[in-house]
Amino acid sequence: MPPGRIQEATRVQFDEEVEAFFDLTSAKPIRLQVVLRRDPEAVPLKADSPPPDDGDSFPVDFLNAPEVYDDPGEDSDAFRQNLAGYAKRTMPNTDERFEDRKMAAQRRLKRVRVEGLDPVKEKHKEKFPDVYIIDSEDEDWKYIEALDPQPASGREMISARSAALDGSMAYDAVMDATEDHNAEVRRAAREAGFAASAAEWEKRP
Repeated sequence: MPPGRIQEATRVQFDEEVEAFFDLTSAKPIRLQVVLRRDPEAVPLKADSPPPDDGDSFPVDFLNAPEVYDDPGEDSDAFRQNLAGYAKRTMPNTDERFEDRKMAAQRRLKRVRVEGLDPVKEKHKEKFPDVYIIDSEDEDWKYIEALDPQPASGREMISARSAALDGSMAYDAVMDATEDHNAEVRRAAREAGFAASAAEWEKRP
């Protein structure tokens, strides 16, 4: 092979290209050829580029393997993603790219909520108008969040709703017993509510 010529391969030179390569490649294992040699005939000699961020040297983790993570907002079905041959997402390595990634994730979560979750919530309550149904935006959801272990299926969620209803009724009972809703009474009502919901949750099948 002539000097200075790189064997045919996928060439990536910029951060965005590297991240896109890791996101899309299905190669296992991934093989990279890192070229550090300079051909003075192909590239005229000139001063080296300064390290990033105006530092005196490259950061200690400059050559570390990229960190990867799952993105539930985008990859709700990890099994399907693995079958499709997509790699896990790599963590950004610059401040700007971190902000870009967070903003993209927030947009996806908002889209999932508006286009997917909210219509299901509305249809659920419309189909079962006489059933005590609570969702994450409801005040009684705090009783669901406090359950241990957390409900992991639709059947368990129905039992969790019963526990939350008991908690709400216990809270109201303490508050209705007196007209003086001072801090001590409110604290006692909260404790009674969480205790009642936990006790009902223990009775689940």
